[in-house]
Amino acid sequence: MAILGALGLAACTTGGGATRPGFTQGSGVSLGQDQAGDHFYALDQIKPANVAQLQVAWTYETGAGGLQTTPLFRDGRLYVVTPTQQVVALDPETGQEIWKSSAAGRGQQPVRGLSYWQDGSERRLFSSLGSTLIALDPD
Repeated sequence: MAILGALGLAACTTGGGATRPGFTQGSGVSLGQDQAGDHFYALDQIKPANVAQLQVAWTYETGAGGLQTTPLFRDGRLYVVTPTQQVVALDPETGQEIWKSSAAGRGQQPVRGLSYWQDGSERRLFSSLGSTLIALDPD
């Protein structure tokens, strides 16, 4: 299954557009974009007038199986989980793989979550491998 590098990921990091109190553009710390989980993005490059002109920028092949995890965009990288439960960091502009976790396996359930945590300079990505919670250094 391929992940489409989408409808202008670069637009996710640009300013402008609508704003709302307490929203940090591009925070993307969890599914739903922010703690409110409302999928809000303040985009100014994609509009009803130009949406029909969008083209696929790149694709990334994750391998056979069902992909059920929402990609996570954080600090200039796009993180995905493959059907074999590997976490992959991609360059969002090119789709090039930056790194892939070495742990791979098949749990009884698909991975449906990828989370990001930061405390000062400490950062972690959290996912699962079967019934085990894993923490990865995003660098």
